[in-house]
Amino acid sequence: PLEQAAASIVNPLTTVAMLDFVESKKSKGFINTAGASALGLMAIRLGNSKGLKSIAVVRRDQQVELCKEAGAFAALNSTSATFEDDLKKAVAESGTTIALDAVGGDLTRKLMTALPKGGEVHVYGALDMKPATADPSDLIFGGKSLHGFFMSTVAARAGLITRFKWSSQVANLIQNECKTDFARSVELENVADGLRSYVAHMTGGKVLVKCFQGDEFTSSVKA
Repeated sequence: PLEQAAASIVNPLTTVAMLDFVESKKSKGFINTAGASALGLMAIRLGNSKGLKSIAVVRRDQQVELCKEAGAFAALNSTSATFEDDLKKAVAESGTTIALDAVGGDLTRKLMTALPKGGEVHVYGALDMKPATADPSDLIFGGKSLHGFFMSTVAARAGLITRFKWSSQVANLIQNECKTDFARSVELENVADGLRSYVAHMTGGKVLVKCFQGDEFTSSVKA
């Protein structure tokens, strides 16, 4: 349907590319911060279908339950007093060597410290709005590394055949593992109201902006 197609370019495609990367690194699982986001929930579902164990990191207890319901191997609240110990345990039990970080700030350091020697943290967002940090001992003695993950750059480097493979996967997955949940839809003249409601309730689902010409549904774009 057009609604799912409108939302397929960013989150579904990024999720497919990220988990393809995790598989290429032979990691048995992955950490994903912003675990209850649209992308985070897609990653949990797609990871399960690939046999990858997902560790979802969130900031509220209700989001923990949401990730568990989606099938996460572990769902952890980063504000918990036992978070770092719980994260290390989940990493060890899942065989995870890769972290996908949408937050940045000091959480990046905690992710890296939890990973085994040679582990990698790939930052794809900056929700904390602070510079990502790392413990020098993890870099020097642990052989761990910190990278950026920008989908446009990743896609350009991947080549035409890989991009076609990812796009084909998205087309097959947008009704299930990579389905986007919409909290509401608005017409173009109400886009400002739609954006305000999305910012206030991001975990609740995306907002679909519909563009009409008469009675004909001509296009659909995601907010």
